[in-house]
Amino acid sequence: MLAQNPCRAECSWSRLHRPSVALPIFCCRGCGSQWARTQTWTPVDADGTVPPEVATEAARRLTSGPSADAAGSADS
Repeated sequence: MLAQNPCRAECSWSRLHRPSVALPIFCCRGCGSQWARTQTWTPVDADGTVPPEVATEAARRLTSGPSADAAGSADS
């Protein structure tokens, strides 16, 4: 399951590099929350910008819907 914690105005999102995970997971360095494109929200950094890698994943969600590799997974 992905972690969701209260924002501390220190948001800085980057990809977790876990080769065993089929779906890219991103983590906030400020609060430790996690995000994948299966989520309905899109993370932003503390300055209000969406990091480029996050934007790419969010666009993939918007153009193709939920990914087939995450379908049916309670942990995504």
